[in-house]
Amino acid sequence: MGGYGASRIGMKHSEVFGALYIMSPCCLSARGMGRGGNPSVEAALAAAKSPEEAAKIPGLATTLAVAAAWSPNPKNPPLYFDMATKDGQVQQDIVAKWAANAPLAFIDQYIGNLKQYKAIAIDVGDQDVLRVDAKKLHDILDSYGIPNTFEVYLGTHTSAVAVRFQNFVTLVQNNFRVCRLGQENLIRPRDLRASNSLELPEAAPFRRHPRRFDR
Repeated sequence: MGGYGASRIGMKHSEVFGALYIMSPCCLSARGMGRGGNPSVEAALAAAKSPEEAAKIPGLATTLAVAAAWSPNPKNPPLYFDMATKDGQVQQDIVAKWAANAPLAFIDQYIGNLKQYKAIAIDVGDQDVLRVDAKKLHDILDSYGIPNTFEVYLGTHTSAVAVRFQNFVTLVQNNFRVCRLGQENLIRPRDLRASNSLELPEAAPFRRHPRRFDR
């Protein structure tokens, strides 16, 4: 799911989760045309006979994933999605679909949900191009007075992923008291303070919420 999915699903489903961790999120801002609009790219896509062939086009992987997720078209074989440009022309309806899926565009609609979380953490590497939008997300939360931690760590988009997950589990454990009452687990917040770095002890196993939900 990644940081993008965590931000999107987390904003919409605070009734399911008690804490939210957004690791190196991509696609937070509206994408515009992405890598579309380049004649050579359009020609390569037109020549592709399958998604596997399209995936081999250099530098286009993220844009293809965005198009498949946000502008699918079952009547447009063989790739079955629409790009933001066609025959050199911008397709404004597709650009609008892409923009509608950008968390920084719709976050204001879900501030009430985000205020229900007992802990929100965001982190990103200092060598990751996604750090700019991650900082924007942190700033928006701050502007609404929503407690959150934000950390820019030394590294790239994929540095020390396992360690970062472990750190977030410990953040939750350090800021919550879990009580057993009947057949339910009640999570009660303790003091949550925003910081740019965390020194965390070893974490215990984390219990995931069993409930299923729609995106």
